[in-house]
Amino acid sequence: MIPVNDLVAALRGQVDVVVGGASSVDEVVVQESAREHIGGPGDLILGIGLDSLKRALPAIERLADRGVPAVVVRAPLAYADPLADAARSRGLALIALFPNASWAHLIHQLRDLLDRAATGDPRTKGDDLYALADAAAGLIDASVTIEDAHHRV
Repeated sequence: MIPVNDLVAALRGQVDVVVGGASSVDEVVVQESAREHIGGPGDLILGIGLDSLKRALPAIERLADRGVPAVVVRAPLAYADPLADAARSRGLALIALFPNASWAHLIHQLRDLLDRAATGDPRTKGDDLYALADAAAGLIDASVTIEDAHHRV
């Protein structure tokens, strides 16, 4: 398990804590639809389908009732006061995914971090090429692509 704050620190440049929590996560679950009844204790929910306040508010309540410790929602929706208030009142950590960040890349990094934590690998801070690209993207506020010598992404 990884504390939510450590995950956010490892994913700097991609995510931001809107509502904090002292909880930990050990699994990533993608929520593609606001109607899905998924998640449980230890699950970090990636709210890909939570793209409006109308969809996100009821989902936050359902996820909190299921014991989910944290949910990621794309910014600027994650910063909406009603959503933050709902998460805070239910004890759910709310994390904003920056507009220029990719869901697919976030999933890849989260899986890597959780796998490292599960195997006891001390490199749980995202100290790899992706972290470098994310840091550069955060500095210049733009997307960064890494290509090899044959121009493959």
